[in-house]
Amino acid sequence: MKLLEQAELLEAAHHHETENRFDQKEAKLFIASDDGLITLASSGDVYDLLDECRHNPLVQAVIATNTPLAINVCGWAAPRNTAADEDLAPSQHPERRRVALFVMMNTAGKMASVLRFSDTPNETVTDNGEAQGSLAEALLELMSV
Repeated sequence: MKLLEQAELLEAAHHHETENRFDQKEAKLFIASDDGLITLASSGDVYDLLDECRHNPLVQAVIATNTPLAINVCGWAAPRNTAADEDLAPSQHPERRRVALFVMMNTAGKMASVLRFSDTPNETVTDNGEAQGSLAEALLELMSV
């Protein structure tokens, strides 16, 4: 099964099993398998979580087995159409939307993302490894330790 297909299946199951899907207070790191998700760690800040996991022996042992990991995080998203948008935090933007992001990654540096917006929870947006930015970089760093 391709990473994006696995991500879509696991995200859909997680979406339907999780209460307050768009208001989770912690980012969570999971072992991802065809049988489901097993929580490895969680934190109120996704970057703290990833930094802590770089030094967590259990997480490093899982990575050493080439088992894909998944992360789930919620937050605000907003358009970045103008220079003024760039200076405004997404949570303060008048067109902000709640978002739930689910990312799977493997030790080969491959990532697949599935996201949902709270105002259209039955629709998903996927990315098959084209994600860029600080979160993508932090995930790649975790998987390369």
